[in-house]
Amino acid sequence: MRGIKTAFYLVILSLIIFSGCAKKEAVKSLQDEEVLKQRVMSYWNHKISREFDKAYSYEDPVFRKKSSLTIYLKQYDNPAMTYTRFEVQDIKLNDAEHAEVKIKTDVRLKVPGAKAFEHDTELTELWVRVDGEWYHVPKGKKSLTQ
Repeated sequence: MRGIKTAFYLVILSLIIFSGCAKKEAVKSLQDEEVLKQRVMSYWNHKISREFDKAYSYEDPVFRKKSSLTIYLKQYDNPAMTYTRFEVQDIKLNDAEHAEVKIKTDVRLKVPGAKAFEHDTELTELWVRVDGEWYHVPKGKKSLTQ
């Protein structure tokens, strides 16, 4: 009988320890998600404000090594297209270093000879963590961290 009690207490102790670890992982995951969300929001606020030089610092370091700020600005600072609003809809942490972020954004397009129009669009962006910091991977680009 004494052996059964000891086994019972060991099982209860193991469950308590395991649930504590599971809670720590869940809290860590929520913290990681919140940190990423703040980075995403800062990045998109820079894009909305047309501060593309600041948005560039949020791009994947591998991309920045290959594409200078001057090239980036020529590609992204397009007066015919402006982002007017964004909303983070979903964050999916694929693992500790990779995440997919679903964004809904309103885009204003100015076409020469036509009236400007706005439309909303949904994007799924890839973000990678490098040296503890989250970075955006530009669409169509690959990160060496993948």
